[in-house]
Amino acid sequence: MHARIVGYLLIYLYELRSALGSQAVGQAAHEAISNSNASPNKVIYQLGLRFREGLLRSFRQAKGLLPQVSEHPSRPSFSTLEDMMKDCLEGSGTDYQSSRKKALARDGFRCMLTGILDTASAKKLEDFNEPSRVPTSCCHILSQSTVQDVNSAELNAITKREWASNVLAILSIFGYQDLAMQSTYHLSNIITMSQPLCTLFNSLALWLEPTGVESQYKICAAHPADIAPWNVPSITPQFKDHTGGNLPLPCPELLALHAACAKVAHMSGAAQFFDKQDADDEDATVLAYDGSSHSILSNKLQSLTI
Repeated sequence: MHARIVGYLLIYLYELRSALGSQAVGQAAHEAISNSNASPNKVIYQLGLRFREGLLRSFRQAKGLLPQVSEHPSRPSFSTLEDMMKDCLEGSGTDYQSSRKKALARDGFRCMLTGILDTASAKKLEDFNEPSRVPTSCCHILSQSTVQDVNSAELNAITKREWASNVLAILSIFGYQDLAMQSTYHLSNIITMSQPLCTLFNSLALWLEPTGVESQYKICAAHPADIAPWNVPSITPQFKDHTGGNLPLPCPELLALHAACAKVAHMSGAAQFFDKQDADDEDATVLAYDGSSHSILSNKLQSLTI
């Protein structure tokens, strides 16, 4: 799997160089050939492991980590769209709740992929009179779990800080120092998306590729049947700031990196590996006495030693 990760990453970084630039693929190739003193097999294995844990996983949302957002019936309704946008634009934008509200306003209270109206927003404004509505999520391109709880003093948080440092180091050597320093709550890292599509996006089963038209993307899925029930178009509506201001749109470079990681994950087998890890985490409460769960412990230790 690790050799396939390295190989496919080189392929897709090169394919997406119009959006990513050439530094990312050049640096990935340099990492693969720079250590001439070590065994080539060992170099590729370690590099693939590092990319799996420090790059692919950073664009995949771990299960159970997203905050649950409730729409309480006592929340205010609004007489005009302008009033609702003003309410959403209040707040710092440096936490989940306020960044979600800002992204909703920027995106016109709609899923950015389908253009369908957000259910909770429609209930607050009678002017929204459309036949279709869908619950939406604040979908992070670079996974929110990358920095979630890293400031805690607990042992798990210390481990997460080390992992987050590895993620930021890879983004930096690929030439994305500015992206690496931004908060995951920055609007350039957020897309308003219907909940089913957000789940697919977070698991690297759905991604967006550039079309050559600014702020417009081709919608791709590892398994087209997964998006068939949701009437997803082949091309997104053109992304724009519906507030009339200057709020940042989703970052093209982050979307291209997400797309590359999603394609690598499915072509290399890493997607199935992550899915199995999730299933093991849900099913296993303790290690088996007969040693049959050694692979679970091994994979956990691997992720800690990158």
